Amino acid sequence: MIFGFVSITEVRDVKLALVSRRRTDRAGFRFTTRGMDSDGSVAIATETEAFVERAGVVTSFTTIRGSIPLFWMQFPLQMRKPRTMIHTGSREERAAFSTHFQKLSEEYGSRVVILSTLNEAGAEGILNLKYSREARRSEKIQLFKHFRFFSGETAPVTERLEDLYKDLKDVLSAQGLTQRTVHETAIRKSQSGVLRLNCIDCCDRSNVTQAHLVNSVIREFVLDDLNPTEWSELEGGLRELWYENGKQISEQYAGGAALKGDLTHYGMRTFSGRWHDLKSLMNRDFSNRYSHGMLQDGLDLLLGVVKEHDPIHLESRIRPYFPRIVIIVFVVAFVCKNLNFSRGLSVAFKLLSAMSFGGLLLVMSMPEAWTVKSALGGTKATVHLDPTTYLPLE
Repeated sequence: MIFGFVSITEVRDVKLALVSRRRTDRAGFRFTTRGMDSDGSVAIATETEAFVERAGVVTSFTTIRGSIPLFWMQFPLQMRKPRTMIHTGSREERAAFSTHFQKLSEEYGSRVVILSTLNEAGAEGILNLKYSREARRSEKIQLFKHFRFFSGETAPVTERLEDLYKDLKDVLSAQGLTQRTVHETAIRKSQSGVLRLNCIDCCDRSNVTQAHLVNSVIREFVLDDLNPTEWSELEGGLRELWYENGKQISEQYAGGAALKGDLTHYGMRTFSGRWHDLKSLMNRDFSNRYSHGMLQDGLDLLLGVVKEHDPIHLESRIRPYFPRIVIIVFVVAFVCKNLNFSRGLSVAFKLLSAMSFGGLLLVMSMPEAWTVKSALGGTKATVHLDPTTYLPLE
């Protein structure tokens, strides 16, 4: 049984398959499970292997995606963009970071390449900066590459993705491919190394970027003898597989289909694609707020990891609910009791008073600083985080 995605298609005389395997080490959902734990396991850790079978020879190329391997989290039930909390750095975090990439190098080989598509501004920018600094300290990481998915440049993202592939072509070529025949169990060639991708959710930007890079590897090193017409047909089959893969993984983790699926499917943004993005955002918002908390508890119970949760994880699932509910109930009761719609101009005044009082309570319930504790129960570190503040990095 595989938790993730499996699909096979055939175009002309070539069989194409895509298999995504999700790990259970740190299983969870979008806002209930973020970042890395003290064992070096990360949320939404997914291994994706693309297979091409042609003339009895099976060739595959493997890439992985996973949450940013740092101690960080986000609260789901917020009336604005979720507050991001980042640990300021500790021995425990660096040990877990080292363990994470030690495991990757043991499993995939020493050529571990990181591709981050995080934004450069706000909380994502702080995460990206800290991630890059930790990566450059590690001997297990061959290369850290940052790709500006949302760029101010006029060039479309597909052109910039092609430029990205040209930059990474040599390191991806050095990793090689895995190859065997359908009639043999022995492997002729083995891939040595892996490309690790991430964005903030590892669903949308990651899937678009991953699809383009893997398809480019297949085009150049596996099906390099095809003419443009033949490749166009095969690429259509690959795009369909990647589109369904992104949709499935995103629905499992985020509660809605992957955004920008039209980029994966057609190589361009379309009106229908933007409409699907809007519906997906609504589905995600509902799932994140009202169902993922209970689903996380059930998943933890199923996997037998409830007792291993440290206080910060439990706090992140419980704390956001209480203040908001109290405020909403209080404000509604205040309005219902004090508003008298037969009193003309006083209605507006009382309504304004009720809204102001409720807003004051809301602000008071959202402290400017949150106390963050490492997954090992280490020293607490207070992080003041908003788009204008900078997280001190060691």
